[in-house]
Amino acid sequence: VGDLIKTGYNFAGWNTVADGTGIHYNAGTQLIINNANVTLYAQWTVLPTYTVTYNGNGNTGGAAPIDNTAYLNSASVTTQLVGDLIKTGYNFAGWNTVADGTGIHYNAGTQLIINNADVMLYAQWTALPTYPISITVNPAGSGSVTCTPNPAIHNGNSTCTATANTGYTFSAFDGDCIGATCQLNSVTSNKNVVANFTSGYSL
Repeated sequence: VGDLIKTGYNFAGWNTVADGTGIHYNAGTQLIINNANVTLYAQWTVLPTYTVTYNGNGNTGGAAPIDNTAYLNSASVTTQLVGDLIKTGYNFAGWNTVADGTGIHYNAGTQLIINNADVMLYAQWTALPTYPISITVNPAGSGSVTCTPNPAIHNGNSTCTATANTGYTFSAFDGDCIGATCQLNSVTSNKNVVANFTSGYSL
C-alpha cells in the first residue's frame, strides 16, 4: 500500500471494482494480465471507534459533561472539566474509571489513551469539613432550638429557630448569634448558640 492512507480505515487489499464486488487481491499477491489494462482499487475497512462517557456519580446539581466524539484506538483524549456539576457538601476531585475510586484516576484536563474499549468516567468527590452547632437553652427546659443544617457544611449557612415551651416566651439568642434571629453564615468553625427564654405566656 505504500504511504496510502484513509483516515479512520484500514487498508484491506485491492479489487478490480471500486465497491469490492470484483476480483480481490491481497497486497503482494499475483495477478495475471489478460489482454487488458487493469485498474485496482484500494479497499478499506472501517476502524472501530470508541466513546468517552461522564457520570456525575451522585451529583446533586448540574449535568455531567458530554463528549460526542468517536475516538479511534490509541487516541489521546483530554478529560473534561467539571462544568456545572456539583454535589452538596463535597468538592470535585477528578474522574475515575470506577465509581468508588478504585480504578484509574484522571485529574480534569489531563490525558487518557483509548485502549480498544469505550471509557466511562465517574466524578470523584471529597467531603467538605462540617462543623457542629452546640445548642444551649436558658433556663433548661424552657424551650428548644433547631438549627438547619446541623452540622453546618464548610462555608455554608445554617438557620436556627427557637420554640418556647408552655409557660415561657423566647427573648433572644446569645453566643454566636445575638438578637431575635439566628442566621450563621459562611461557617468555618464549630458554633455555639444560646437561646434565652423568660417565664410567662406569650400573647
